[in-house]
This record gives sequence, structure tokens and C-alpha cells, in this order.
Amino acid sequence: MNKRFTEEQIIGVLKEAEAGVKPAELYRKHGISEMMYYNWKAKYDGMTASEAQQLGALEQDGETMNVVVSLEDAIDQDEVIELYRANGWSSADKPIELMAALRGSHSLVTARVEGRLLGLANAISDGHLVVYFPHMLVHPDSHRQGIGRSMMNALLERYRHFHQLMLTADGDAVQFYEAMGFARAGRTVPMWIYAGTDH
Repeated sequence: MNKRFTEEQIIGVLKEAEAGVKPAELYRKHGISEMMYYNWKAKYDGMTASEAQQLGALEQDGETMNVVVSLEDAIDQDEVIELYRANGWSSADKPIELMAALRGSHSLVTARVEGRLLGLANAISDGHLVVYFPHMLVHPDSHRQGIGRSMMNALLERYRHFHQLMLTADGDAVQFYEAMGFARAGRTVPMWIYAGTDH
């Protein structure tokens, strides 16, 4: 259990899981524990070997951010608007409505580093069967640091027993959400009446 795995080896194990190998078989084959496997999955799932190596290099240099992910955080309008504007989201033009919507969400998850808001996601739900994730954004300066993955993992854990978990993914984000376990919704087509111009 004390064997040191490289990032490339870790990604290889996770790719085996994606290909259908059962976790129990992976534990036996690679001499890893269940906790180790799920820690890897939370940290590296969806990454390429190159991306995982870059993250490992940052960790060795002590440059990784100490990210605090919370489902119990309070948010301030100024920091929220700054995050939305940094991402070019038009809902920042309606700050009162945006703050009311976020604070009225069924769940709200935030990610902070030294108190600074770097990520935010929310959930709308009937509280029993269906949950929809309308917003998930990370400050552009902090992309590809695992922040979005950590926030989505927190939401997926909260709603793991629900019958249907839904979201609408921008084209560039499809691969990320597929790595988180989402799949295209059969033959359904997303439809909306939308006042913005940023999607």
C-alpha cells in the first residue's frame, strides 16, 4: 500500500475504471485501497496524464492553492459580480436578481482561497427526485486547478440518491461533465427562452 504511483500510472488506473473494470479488481490488481482509489478519482478524474503531471509538479513546488469548498458559505454581492463578470456571464447585469436566485437555491457551493471567492455553483431541486445545476463557474485565473471538479463532487455527493440530475453544458464543458459521470440525455433537446447573449 506504500507504493508511490506516478500521475501517469494513476490516470492509467482511472482509465481502466472508465473502460469497465470493477473497482474491487483494480484494488487487487494494483495493490491499492478503496480510499486511495476514490481520492484519486476525486482529484484526477477527467484529466489527461499531462494535466495530472502538471498538477503534481505544482504540488511538489508548493504552489497549489489551499482551496476551501463549502456548502454552508455566505456570499457577498461584490465578490459574486466580480466572478460572473470575469467569466463574461450576462447575469452579472442583474445583480439583485442574481443574488436572490443564488441565495434561494436548494444548494449553493463555493470555493475560496484565503477568503477570495474563486468558484461557485448552485442547484435547483424539488428536494426529492430531480435536481438541476444551472450555474457552475470558476475564475478564469484558476481554471484547471481542480476547483470545478471539487465543487461538482460536493453537489453530486449531496444529491447522489436522486432519480435525475440535470444540467445544460456549454460545448467546451461537455468533456468535463462527461468525466463527472453525466451523459447526453438520450434523444432530448435542451430548449429555452433566454434573455442573455453569452451562450
